[in-house]
Amino acid sequence: MCLYVWSTCGVALAQQAPCMSHIDSLRILCYDNLTPLDSTDDFYHLCFWVLGGSGSDTDSFHISWNGNQDAGHFAYGTYHELQLPSSGLQYTVYATDQQDAHCIDSFITPALFSCSAPCRFDTSVHVEIHCNNATTINNTSDDYYSVSFEIASISTKPGYYVYIDGDSMGIFSYNQLNYINRPADTLHHVIEFRDTREDACFFTTLLGRFVPCSADCYIEEQYLTIECDNKGTAFDPSDDQIHIVSVITDYKGSDSFNLYIDEVLAGTHGYGDTIRLTLPYTSDTLTIKMEDHDKYDCVLYRAWSVPPACSIDCSQIPGIDVDLGADVVLTCLSPCTTLVAEKKPGYNSLWKNLKTGESSADDSIRLCTPGDYALVYTYSANGCPGAEDTLKITIDTALILPKIEVQANDSDHCISAPYLLILKVEAEYSYYWRYQSQNWYQDSINIEGPAIVWAVVQNNRNGCSDSLLINLKGPLGPGPVKLLPIDTLSCQQKEVLLGIEGTVVPGLEYQWAKEEINPSWWSGTRFMVHQAGQYRLRVKDKTGGCSRDTVVNVTDLTETLYLSAPETPLLTCAQDSFAFTAKVTKQDGTEVPAENLTFLKGATNGRWLNSEPGPIFKAKGAGDYILTAIRKKDGCTASDTIEVQARAGQPLVWQTKDESCFDKNDGLLFLDGPSEQVLEWSLDGEPQPSLRADGLAPGQYLVKSKDTLGCVYDTLLTIGSAEELKIQIGADVQLQYGETAQLRAEVNRSLTELISYGWLPEEKVSCTSCMEVWIEGIEDGLFIFKAVDQNGCEAEASIRVEIERNVIITAPNIIAQDISGNNQFTLYGNEQVKKVNEIKVFDRWGNAIWQTTTNCLNQPSLGWDGTINGTRIETGVYTFVAEVEIFSGEKKLVSGDITWVK
Repeated sequence: MCLYVWSTCGVALAQQAPCMSHIDSLRILCYDNLTPLDSTDDFYHLCFWVLGGSGSDTDSFHISWNGNQDAGHFAYGTYHELQLPSSGLQYTVYATDQQDAHCIDSFITPALFSCSAPCRFDTSVHVEIHCNNATTINNTSDDYYSVSFEIASISTKPGYYVYIDGDSMGIFSYNQLNYINRPADTLHHVIEFRDTREDACFFTTLLGRFVPCSADCYIEEQYLTIECDNKGTAFDPSDDQIHIVSVITDYKGSDSFNLYIDEVLAGTHGYGDTIRLTLPYTSDTLTIKMEDHDKYDCVLYRAWSVPPACSIDCSQIPGIDVDLGADVVLTCLSPCTTLVAEKKPGYNSLWKNLKTGESSADDSIRLCTPGDYALVYTYSANGCPGAEDTLKITIDTALILPKIEVQANDSDHCISAPYLLILKVEAEYSYYWRYQSQNWYQDSINIEGPAIVWAVVQNNRNGCSDSLLINLKGPLGPGPVKLLPIDTLSCQQKEVLLGIEGTVVPGLEYQWAKEEINPSWWSGTRFMVHQAGQYRLRVKDKTGGCSRDTVVNVTDLTETLYLSAPETPLLTCAQDSFAFTAKVTKQDGTEVPAENLTFLKGATNGRWLNSEPGPIFKAKGAGDYILTAIRKKDGCTASDTIEVQARAGQPLVWQTKDESCFDKNDGLLFLDGPSEQVLEWSLDGEPQPSLRADGLAPGQYLVKSKDTLGCVYDTLLTIGSAEELKIQIGADVQLQYGETAQLRAEVNRSLTELISYGWLPEEKVSCTSCMEVWIEGIEDGLFIFKAVDQNGCEAEASIRVEIERNVIITAPNIIAQDISGNNQFTLYGNEQVKKVNEIKVFDRWGNAIWQTTTNCLNQPSLGWDGTINGTRIETGVYTFVAEVEIFSGEKKLVSGDITWVK
């Protein structure tokens, strides 16, 4: 399938010898290759005629375009088809006479885009143009062209846009002939058709030239270019030239015309020929006259503008001098150099790297690499070249690393590794050693390994320096070890940890021992000691057999103190109060001042009465009093147990019994022991007649008692409260009638702690002695759960159950007399309806025609059979009214309509 994209029809410019080459009837067609949705295989056919010739000597031409300089030789008057790809590019196609290269015609295609698309114009589009002189044959100003066109479409599209030279001409309808009038302006015009709905649906064609049709002769400047050529000398205007290329055409003229430039005949040329002229550059405008060779009144005047001169005249530029001086050598002392361009008035400077071509317009340039460089000056106003100079930069970084002789001295290699290092010196070089952050300016040096030494060398000529690393090994045996800080044993520090500091060296074995006869050795990097003395650490090389010993001393500063209480009394009563003084002495018998001590107290049976820091203490009651003294400065301690006795017997012992049930207040208090010992006693200040008190509420009670020896005892006793027996049964429940639900009780006792439990009323629950029971929603009620624990404590909880009842009463509204099973009328209800008390049926005039007081609920056979006194009623609509009694005894009236049909 093909699509007309661009065409010219029936427009040819008449030319005669000596030269005529004219492309006519051009059509550009795009083919989608029968794949309308695939643009990759689209291509174009360019179809045209080539007419003309060049006298009797030439009868052929050749075709070319950009990308193909020779597509073949052909005879004039032949039809041609070219195939080009749909690449989106524009092509210029030339038809050039085979003998006369100036005899040429050409056309430019539009961009050759792909034509594969869902939308397509009909390929039978035809465009015609006709000139109209407006009945004024001698006046060309009112001449115009009528452009007629018709586009067929098989669709119902509303129309298409028309553009001439990009200007919109409006919207036109498909399938009808349309016209547009345009002035005769002697120009070619491009017309474009584009669908109003689909932008991709369009084509473009080139119309013939709109030449006026009122005059006998018309000359037109078809093509003109003027270019300046400086002949490769951008700064020498003396050899500048201009190249002129022009094509002149005519209408109703002769074969040729005379060309005058600045009133001087420049030759006779044929219409349509390509004129090529080369002239010296003289002025900025050329006065042109083109006169028909035979019709002298057929003249065209033009003023051709000449482009500016393309060479710059540098002859008047003032000269300058430039001198960069001697070449530069870079060294380690001066690794870079800065070159500064001398400022020259009116000139710009430019630094160039002659090897890489890189340049810099800065006044100064810092260079750190060797190479050839140039400084070039150009005149600021117009870029005319000035003076320049070059400079070579080299680099001197020569350096010889030092040669070292390493001599190992004889010694015990398990203990030390001494070395002698000797430098082999060179002329023009200086050397020194760097060891342990110090410099040693000498040719040789003695070093004890292990060590890292640097030999530093410097070339005195260029300042370049470098260094050589010498890594000297140490003794074969283990090196010195650094120990953790050693603590001192004291009253507070009972043990001391010995160990090495830092990282453990692989391949070494660590052993510890106390300095004594036949010591025992312990392996490891840590050793805990509890005694004072000398300890030895031995570090042994597992492979070489070398070892190193380190001895440490551990000191013990512990001192023994003694505590005593020489004036401890003998109590009369076991609960009597007393005081005593504690005394702390050193090993030499001197007493430790009390202000230097801290005391800790404890007691068995007895009770301390105060919190004084000591040394005087107060206490109450016979018993064992434990006292520990701590010396503040070093934590040394002394302890003693002070036994205090009483002449009287043991204190009276009272017992209690907690209340049995919550809030019952049945607590009990009684004497545990022989009653003969008690002379009198009171409870919370109230004298008691017997040795037993009952009916007590939970709480604390103060018992004061006196024995037969007159000793008084105060005893604070507590009667505990019973835990309340609690039942959780949940919130009240609402059920639908007949629905079942589970009731659940939770008691804060285990089942083994309960004597009895259960639900009431028994007849309404599924289980009487269960925590969880099921009930059925028949009627409202109250359910109670009771429980009794093993102490006889009772508790109960209740839950109310309410039943929701939905009363449903229905009645048939259509009765068919002749259909068995559907010819009786009664009322129907669910279980919430107890009975029907009465039903009355009325006709449409309100007359009662049937009545019953029989309970016919859900019993059609007891209802109305549609007769009156045994006679069937007429078909029609009847009304009923009924009284119904529901579950609660309430009576309700129900009414409705009955339609009887046959």
